[in-house]
Amino acid sequence: MSFNAVVQYLQERFGETYQVDTLVFLVTIQGFLVFAFVVAAFFVAGTANAGFNCVLTAFLNMAVTLGGYYVIKHSRAPIAVSAFFPC
Repeated sequence: MSFNAVVQYLQERFGETYQVDTLVFLVTIQGFLVFAFVVAAFFVAGTANAGFNCVLTAFLNMAVTLGGYYVIKHSRAPIAVSAFFPC
């Protein structure tokens, strides 16, 4: 079974919704990974040189993940999509 056959089957079965469901699933997985990263960042927050940088990076990753989830689920405006995908 080729990749094109799988894509054709999914399009026949789900129409265009499988793309949105796949994106939501992937952003959800990213959310779990970012949550683990935030917890780990709080553990190293006391480190003199890397603590603030790690926490800031964790919060920025969380903002990108939440923004992506919002764009995929609620907002289909071109400006919202174009703001999310370069990240």
